Amino acid sequence: RQFFKERVHYIPMMMDDPATPMAGSTTKEFDLIYVATDNPHNLASAKWFFDKVYPLLAPELKICVIGTILPHVPVSPNITGVAFAEDLTQYYNRAGIAICPMLSGTGLKIKVVEALANGLPVVCTEAGIDGLPDKTNNGCSVANDATGFAGFIDKLLNDTELYQKQSSAGRDCFKRNFSTSEVYKKIDTALHLTAHA
Repeated sequence: RQFFKERVHYIPMMMDDPATPMAGSTTKEFDLIYVATDNPHNLASAKWFFDKVYPLLAPELKICVIGTILPHVPVSPNITGVAFAEDLTQYYNRAGIAICPMLSGTGLKIKVVEALANGLPVVCTEAGIDGLPDKTNNGCSVANDATGFAGFIDKLLNDTELYQKQSSAGRDCFKRNFSTSEVYKKIDTALHLTAHA
């Protein structure tokens, strides 16, 4: 943008609004949901979460882990593993909070956008909000240390008002920035301006 001024247009990824009827429901099968592949960034992040954060959480918490990260996650009665999910929406509807404990990596985290779209508050590190145009009031609780990360999870699970506030903020962030209808408007504007440049 600094070189081309108005010739640069921000066009983010987009997805259809899942319009989740269960978002914010108080009865969830899983307290946490963690979606990840087994790339090097996620391997380091999963190790940090399960070595440092997990021991600070209530032992009865139920966690759903989805993706190729699964073989790198400890085996526990309270961890449900899903190697592959055709449709993540059904799992988001059954979970309370999404986590994104990224320690490195750049760019927008699609799993964060998906969680926000489905009405789930997200607990993440600073890397988890990379690429989000809204750095605050976006449905994400950000902590780079294990104690803070676990603390946000505990607060969201035990404070219904905070949970609803974060859920609504996340849905608003998604609809404003990443919903198909809104991104189409951005594309139309960009193409119109480019055609008249």
